[in-house]
Amino acid sequence: VQGTVDKSLKQTQQFVADVQSIPSKVQESVDETTRTVNDAVYAVKVFTGLEERKPEPPKLPPPPTKSTEEIALDVTKSVATGVAKAGWWVGKETLKLGWKGASIGASALVSKVSESMASKEVSTPSEDAVAEQKPPIDDKLKKEVEEALNFAENALREADEDRLDDPTLASFKKGEQKD
Repeated sequence: VQGTVDKSLKQTQQFVADVQSIPSKVQESVDETTRTVNDAVYAVKVFTGLEERKPEPPKLPPPPTKSTEEIALDVTKSVATGVAKAGWWVGKETLKLGWKGASIGASALVSKVSESMASKEVSTPSEDAVAEQKPPIDDKLKKEVEEALNFAENALREADEDRLDDPTLASFKKGEQKD
């Protein structure tokens, strides 16, 4: 029973909506008929010469033609923009490639140095090895060097004795100075 009541209510609401829309539908039909009749009357008047044809709305003027200078400027702008973009891209990619190459080279260098450091043993030469590497000294040269050293030591000793005997230097050594 409730379903039948709901269905009847919906049908009634639809019918009321259709009845309420009748005036607007009639007005639309009247407006359309009026336009059609007016157009027919106008066509007859123009045909009989009672009225002149209405002028058509003006067409949009064609775009102004560009001078050759403007065309050349536009082409130049386009080419310059394209070249700049291409240059930017090439430069960017070149830097990327250089960076990758430098990174690979640096990592190869580090690994090579690490390998060489690991393979080499850090060793200091022993005294025996150093002694073996010295060229042999002949006796005559050894004697000349000893004589030169003795001569230098004697000269230094005599200079010290002379300095101590000199009263001016002796007082200077003790911290006393004479004007």
